Amino acid sequence: MIDLHVEGYCQECAGFQPCIERLYADGKIIAQTVYCENRERCANIYEFAHEKVGKEIGKDD
Repeated sequence: MIDLHVEGYCQECAGFQPCIERLYADGKIIAQTVYCENRERCANIYEFAHEKVGKEIGKDD
């Protein structure tokens, strides 16, 4: 089984670096998860941007 774990903002990202985490049992691969090596950094940027935009929108109300 292969599980693709990427966020929407990862689509068409030039910095996407795929990493594969494998789960083994009895010497066989039973599950694989693909994610981006930079996922934590990008998640922090995404959260920061949303907080910043939210504060800017709140000032106008």
